[in-house]
Amino acid sequence: MFSRAHKYQKLSMTLMRLTRAYHTRLSIIAAKYDLTADQLLVLHALATTNSPLSIGKLSAKSIVQQPAITKMAKQFELRGLITIRPSPSDKRKTLVTITPTGLSLIGEIQNRITRNILPFITGLDEPSRETLASATEQLVKNLSA
Repeated sequence: MFSRAHKYQKLSMTLMRLTRAYHTRLSIIAAKYDLTADQLLVLHALATTNSPLSIGKLSAKSIVQQPAITKMAKQFELRGLITIRPSPSDKRKTLVTITPTGLSLIGEIQNRITRNILPFITGLDEPSRETLASATEQLVKNLSA
């Protein structure tokens, strides 16, 4: 019988392999839209927010570093994907909002991602898929804590 430490090591390695495989697929999809996987994460974070976000909050939500988001924001604004404006309460802060064009792009990409995730979850019944989704959400929350 395996020790708890061995089971956690095995889980860690499995998560690394899964993350790498998924990131590779995500990068391929993002590249079709002239985006990187990190840029896709940032746009998705904005698309799932109903209000403008500061760069700092966007960084925490997308798990992408602030300097990278600042650079991305300028590129996204040029592409018409987001709007950037100063915070009314603190002129030193910048607020970012996704545009209808950005929402449309994310919707299109999300549909493609959904089709591409199926190979990862084939063989899992619906309760297992729900458990996986809940566990994954908790892992992401733990990263942000």
